[in-house]
Parts: sequence; structure tokens; C-alpha cells
Amino acid sequence: MVVQIFVAIAETWIVARLGVESLAGFVLVVPFMVLMLNTANGGMGGAVAAALARALGAGRRDDANALVLHALVLAFGFAGVFMALGWTVVSDTSPKEITGLSGGVFNTFGNTAAITTGIIIGYLHAWTGSYAAALLYVGANALGAIFCYLVVVGEIKRLELDRPNSGIPSLTPPLTQHNP
Repeated sequence: MVVQIFVAIAETWIVARLGVESLAGFVLVVPFMVLMLNTANGGMGGAVAAALARALGAGRRDDANALVLHALVLAFGFAGVFMALGWTVVSDTSPKEITGLSGGVFNTFGNTAAITTGIIIGYLHAWTGSYAAALLYVGANALGAIFCYLVVVGEIKRLELDRPNSGIPSLTPPLTQHNP
């Protein structure tokens, strides 16, 4: 819970660096962020921890493994729903002329990560017979994302396209005039 609070503070700080308009748009998203945090901490975290404690206390290891699987499925489901919050950063940092292209690339990598994560977790479970390695894998990905935001990303600002001549970006080569 403490980590999620710091993540929310960091997200607000990052968006505030983009300007007043971005911060105003971010304010519209805050209720959904609070819903996500409360669902994860109160509903999911408390319920899963209590159910796991009961199952393990009663010696029902198979039930505990099933609970972990269900918790992971719900967590990935909620992650997919709230992943749309990343669109605020994409739309604020992409060049205005190619926001759609930037969104497509963003979704390509997001969907690729979702597909490969499911496959890797399946292999980890088959290899170890437990979901502990899967949880470590997801945690390592989260730490990698935090590291990238703090060290690799740098200043977040809108990118601008170079417009050497006309000021209008073109995806096609310039037409040449042929005089007969």
C-alpha cells in the first residue's frame, strides 16, 4: 500500500511537469485511480490474504494455489481496465501530428507484454509447480518499470516533429514534376 501511495505521488509529479492542461486532465482520472488503489488494497489485498491464510491454516494447499491463480487473473483484469490511464501520458507527449501512430505503437507493446506475461507465467508454473515464481516475475517487472521511469525516461515533454520545408509532415516522398 505504501508503494502504491508513492507511485500515485510520482504520477502526479510527472504529469505536473507537463503543464497545467495535463494536470487538469489528470484530475479527471484521479477518481479512477483511487478506485483502483482501494480495490487493490482493500478488496483484493485483504480478501486474498484472508482467504490464503484460512486455506493454508487448514492445510488446503490446493485451495491456496487456486486462490493465487484467481487473484492473478483478477489483478491482470483490473490492470487491463486501468491501463487506459497510460493514454494520458501518450496523448500529452506524442507529436500532435502522429498521436494515432504513437497510440498504436503504445498498444502494440502493451499487448505484446500482456501476451508474453501470460505465456511466461504458464511456463513458470509448469516448471516450479507454484505461483511464487510468477509473483516474483511480476514484481521484477514492476521494479523494472519504476527504474525506467526514474532513471531512463528523463524529462517528459511533448515531442515535436522536424518540419524542414512546409511545416506539414508527409509520409510519402515528394512528387517530382516531369515536363514533357
